Amino acid sequence: HPILLGFALWVAAHIPPNGTLCAILLFEFAGLFSAASMFILEARRKRTSPAEDWQNKTAKTALLSWRLYKIPVYGLRWLIVAILYTVIIWLYPIAIGVSPLPL
Repeated sequence: HPILLGFALWVAAHIPPNGTLCAILLFEFAGLFSAASMFILEARRKRTSPAEDWQNKTAKTALLSWRLYKIPVYGLRWLIVAILYTVIIWLYPIAIGVSPLPL
């Protein structure tokens, strides 16, 4: 569930800089909702899929799977992600008006 994982990470990144109670409650609820949704959807899919089909689908996937990072293709993906992250951090003050870095 990459969208839910991305949303949970986005929420986690926005809790520390927004220290107001309202922001913390909003982000905390949204983060808990997305994290719980990942597990609920996973359980529902496991319950409705045949056991053999479920094993085939989940054999190479995991929320955190360290064996996938040993494949050379993922090294290139991490490089692309690092470059995109740097560009986003650089453009953030221009687009949003506030720097995400504690400077």
